[in-house]
Amino acid sequence: MRRVQQVAVVLKKELAPLIREVLDNKFGIVTLIDVIVQPDLKEAKVYISCLDLAKEKEVLKILNLKTKEFQHTLGRRLRMKFTPRLTFVIDSSLENVVKVEELLEEIKAKKDN
Repeated sequence: MRRVQQVAVVLKKELAPLIREVLDNKFGIVTLIDVIVQPDLKEAKVYISCLDLAKEKEVLKILNLKTKEFQHTLGRRLRMKFTPRLTFVIDSSLENVVKVEELLEEIKAKKDN
């Protein structure tokens, strides 16, 4: 498990500047939240978050188009037998937190009435 975590940390460190380089400022703030690597080290899910929710799909599309380029660059930089296949995913945990907070506020408002 330790190796998987180490690879995830290195991928996150190496991918962040690559993503920043590809995306223009027109997409606002895009954050690399986490990288989850499969135990066999052949696949990795890259979780990203966009401050501008309306542009999430466009950002995801661009990143998925650049996946091969990212993998090629990572393959040259990392000393691994295989470069994990990258899949970009929108991290919706922040949205879920907001929804839960709204529901809790509704419950609290109903209790107060």
